[in-house]
Amino acid sequence: MRIQNFHKIFFLASLISIVACQNSKNGTQEETTTTPSVEQKVFRKEQGADCDKAADDETRTDCARIDLLYPVVTKGEKALQDAVAAWTNNYLFSILEAEQTPKSSTLDGAAKAFFRIHDETKKEGGASAMTGGFEVSTGSEVVFNNGKYLTLAINGNAYMGGAHGSPTEALNTFDAKSGKILTWDDLVTDKAAVQALAEKKVRKERADVFKEGFDFDDTFNFVLPVNYGLTEEGIFLYYQHYEIMPYALGATEVTLTFEELGPLAKIKL
Repeated sequence: MRIQNFHKIFFLASLISIVACQNSKNGTQEETTTTPSVEQKVFRKEQGADCDKAADDETRTDCARIDLLYPVVTKGEKALQDAVAAWTNNYLFSILEAEQTPKSSTLDGAAKAFFRIHDETKKEGGASAMTGGFEVSTGSEVVFNNGKYLTLAINGNAYMGGAHGSPTEALNTFDAKSGKILTWDDLVTDKAAVQALAEKKVRKERADVFKEGFDFDDTFNFVLPVNYGLTEEGIFLYYQHYEIMPYALGATEVTLTFEELGPLAKIKL
């Protein structure tokens, strides 16, 4: 009896040990798939004879400056890290390089392209207040991160001569496991219905510009925005300058809440 009891005790102890190991392994596995960690990286460079002067100094005529803040996923699925890196680089390269120039494969290469544009501008028109104010800058923000979905935003401004700078924005939601960027088809069941809902919301939020005589037409047609992403409240829509309104009217931001979307929303948080 004692031997039988010992065997029973040994068997139970082994079973508990196996379960404990499995729980430990499961716990480790859960840790590798928990909420991604995102850090903000900085990239700063400048070129010119008088970059030591203040930006508002009218005597500064030769300075090109790059001041970038952008997101990097430091902990999470490799697919997500790679997808965010590719998306971020695509945006940063696009605002540093002219459309007609060969595309770079590194941030340093894109920075060199930006400085070449500055040099060419000085060569063609001479040093001036314009060439003293060449600048590309960005900021970034983690809009939403619940472990399953990650919404990131990068906003920037580029000035390479002309009447004003070019403000831009990149906003997307990534599947934290696969790295896939969620499209409208992933988020909603009926894009036409969502577009109608979005137009109603924009008309309400920007009532001031419609009272002043603006309205959508063939030049500024209302569409779903290029930049959108998940938030705690619903789907955030960001319309850049010129996207649906003239530059002077600025950017437009609205949120379609999950309550407003109702059955149109495919994703429920």
